Amino acid sequence: MHVRYADDGSLAVAEAARRLGARLVFTATPDPHRRVSERHAGDRARTAAGREELRQDLHRVFAADRLVERADEVVGIPGPGGTAELVRHFPQLAGVREGRGPAAPPEGITAHRPLPDEHPRGERLLERLFSAGDRPAALDPAARGLPLLLTVGRLHPLKQQHVLVRAWIESGLHLRSTLVVVGGSARADTADAAEREVRTAIAGLPVAATGRGGVPHYLRGTVNGLLLDTSSAPRLARGWKGCSRCRTTPSPR
Repeated sequence: MHVRYADDGSLAVAEAARRLGARLVFTATPDPHRRVSERHAGDRARTAAGREELRQDLHRVFAADRLVERADEVVGIPGPGGTAELVRHFPQLAGVREGRGPAAPPEGITAHRPLPDEHPRGERLLERLFSAGDRPAALDPAARGLPLLLTVGRLHPLKQQHVLVRAWIESGLHLRSTLVVVGGSARADTADAAEREVRTAIAGLPVAATGRGGVPHYLRGTVNGLLLDTSSAPRLARGWKGCSRCRTTPSPR
């Protein structure tokens, strides 16, 4: 059984695995511990809201530590510096794999394979997106000539769509660009179809993503994409403003 997030749900799965006699694999990241040290420095914890946030983040640290203890195998998602930061937060992992630390397979996405009718399909998708009418998902046809910013992912606070929208507004980009947020679906049979449609519409376009996590394994800043600081809306806004001066070469991945 595999668990990814340091939360109560993963702890419940770990307990179920123990009772079933199943092996448990946990994908560990530096996030819970790093978040505490970065987010709660200074006077933030003196307010009631800050204390509640600290309590929740410390609980995630607790959950991550318990999952590392219970897992039969720990797989890491390191940052650009490798597994050093992960081992610093989880020193018990320093001795695994004969002292090499946890395995950290590179992340990535499936290489895009163009379809014969990809270009006309992409054009039809864009026309439908800007079609007139009272559809909630339709955009104003007058915005057809503006730069289009697209984010695709499940709608969850961890994915920080709220930070993205705030940065889009605070940076002033809402005055000269269009932001499209595509959320996930609970229906598995629609997820693959939606992914194929999105790839058809955006194939070959530059990509911007967070500089943390596994993204730097396959995205190099200003080479095949843009790596941004997403720790806060102001920082993301500043990075977005700088993007207007960047030139990138689309990545085949």
